[in-house]
Amino acid sequence: MRSAPPTWRATLARSACIVAVALAMVACESSTGVELPNEIAATGGDAQKVAVNTPSQPLSVLVQNSFGNPVHNATVTWLVDSKKGTLQSVTTKTGTDGTASNTFIGSAAGDAVITATVAGIYTATFTEHVGS
Repeated sequence: MRSAPPTWRATLARSACIVAVALAMVACESSTGVELPNEIAATGGDAQKVAVNTPSQPLSVLVQNSFGNPVHNATVTWLVDSKKGTLQSVTTKTGTDGTASNTFIGSAAGDAVITATVAGIYTATFTEHVGS
């Protein structure tokens, strides 16, 4: 048995539903006042050579949303191999420009890998060389 073609009302109703869903997806990011991070990138401080017990230059990241705009007030979680050094802060917040930074202090010679994570998913990685 062959089904009848959809009526113009059914087609219009389906189109309206598709538009409503698309608008709701866009509104999720802006109506709550909270921007959702979609990307994090290292923007400064990677591949430094630091002396033991000496602070590095700032490690910095940029957090952006799915539209490529900076995300303000996002929490960035930082992790370092504890055998190689420490970080000034475990977490930092992004500013209005979407950037956050931290400082590394090496405690043992060798390479230290530092990871910055946002939204528990997106990561940026730094490798610092600690020497004497």
